[in-house]
Amino acid sequence: MKKTVHYIITVLVLTGFALAGCEDFLDKQPISQLSRDRFWNTPKDADIWIAGMYDGLQKTLGDNYYNWGEVRGDNSQQAGTGTAQLNFLTNTITASMGECNWANLYRTISSANFAIKYIPTIPNVPAPQIASQLAQAYAMRALMYFYAIRVWGPVPLITEPYEGQAEQEKFPSRSEVEVIKTQILQDIDKALQNFDASFPSIYKLNRASTLALKADVHMWFKEYPQAITATDNILSMNKFSLAQNQADWKKIFTDPATSSESILNLYWDYLQDGGGNGVASFYGSGSNTPKYKIRQPLWDTLITRGTDTRLPGMYDTVDLWYRGDKVRVTYESYNLNFSWVSCKFVAWDPAKQNTTYNYMGGYNYPANSESQAHIPIYRFSDILLLRAEALNKTGRRTEARDIVNNIRKRAGYKVLLTEVNTPDEASLENAILIERQIELWGEGKRWFDLIRTDKVKEIMDPVLQARGVAEGFGDIRKILFPIHTSVFEANPNIGQNEPYTQN
Repeated sequence: MKKTVHYIITVLVLTGFALAGCEDFLDKQPISQLSRDRFWNTPKDADIWIAGMYDGLQKTLGDNYYNWGEVRGDNSQQAGTGTAQLNFLTNTITASMGECNWANLYRTISSANFAIKYIPTIPNVPAPQIASQLAQAYAMRALMYFYAIRVWGPVPLITEPYEGQAEQEKFPSRSEVEVIKTQILQDIDKALQNFDASFPSIYKLNRASTLALKADVHMWFKEYPQAITATDNILSMNKFSLAQNQADWKKIFTDPATSSESILNLYWDYLQDGGGNGVASFYGSGSNTPKYKIRQPLWDTLITRGTDTRLPGMYDTVDLWYRGDKVRVTYESYNLNFSWVSCKFVAWDPAKQNTTYNYMGGYNYPANSESQAHIPIYRFSDILLLRAEALNKTGRRTEARDIVNNIRKRAGYKVLLTEVNTPDEASLENAILIERQIELWGEGKRWFDLIRTDKVKEIMDPVLQARGVAEGFGDIRKILFPIHTSVFEANPNIGQNEPYTQN
């Protein structure tokens, strides 16, 4: 979508959305009244609105894709000099940090709310278009609330667009997680009812990605049979398979639309989407200093797995695949100090890179104007490993081991899981989680994995103690993020997550 369209929808969306982080939005004329005579009148209006909803997804995730889902875990260590990085890595985040702000998330929810209400009222919109766009809006709202409860726990549940009516709640309170979970699953079911099974784009929410979300939600709440059913439905589509060679592996991160593993991908381009999105600071820094680098123990594991396990012809000296000589690397570098971004998600002209790479060599980021990112939100190996966890929890350990072993085999790693090295549920669960850590590092999964499997204290106490935090992780309530200071200025009915303060 061209930048002009993004600009139009941004103006429409951001002039009136609820919970934008400042009180005066309540005094503004709502979007539906402001533009009802000029908007929601043609099929093109619906297209523009849905494009803006995805623009909101870009702004919501941006840095937060990593900040919310991974950086607080045991995959990363500091590379830059920023205070925010240190706060994340020492578990000292505060309510004033921008990463704790949910404004863009709620703007995206509001965009979905307006779409759900008004797209069916537009005349002359073909029924398949209405169904597809409603499905995307329901799935988007579910995805945003799933992020919200994982990051902050109880949050305000808003399912109607704010339109300035007297009976509408101006200062909504937080709803319990179980209530929000019910809404998430209802939205997922409504999306699945409306999606055409053949809906093709991986850059938009579709039937497969909504089933992936459903499996993820059920795993979060330890509802393992339901998670298995959701993954059964994905497998029955016969659309996805594991990448089996170097070229196919690279496509996951450089050309996901042609990848057999891609289920849902967030695409960002500097020239098309502009530097205003938070995505820019991770995916187009124009700097040789990354914010984070891979933590040494994980690096060592990747190196160990790459030793003497190569498949013939799969690697060369500067273009490694998956767990090769040093680590799985999509681009022509294996610098010890690389950032997670530089290895997976940034595409640029290889001719503009340094040509003197070695194990401790330099690394050049692309200039901002050259930056693109294909960010996998869900891909097939992620879903397979969630399925393996669920199978293990329901006593189907042989099937669970087979999944892990297939993922290892495709990487050339020859040490497989057996009844001897994973004799019980606990040992197999740990093996699956380690496989997820290796397979999905840098993809915003590890911190959430530690939370949902109740392993935050177990894993993070020694990590934080090694970083000089004597108490380790400390107060377990700090699993949740603090709510941003701006929220309390805008809404007196919302209190802070304990033990954080409002400042």
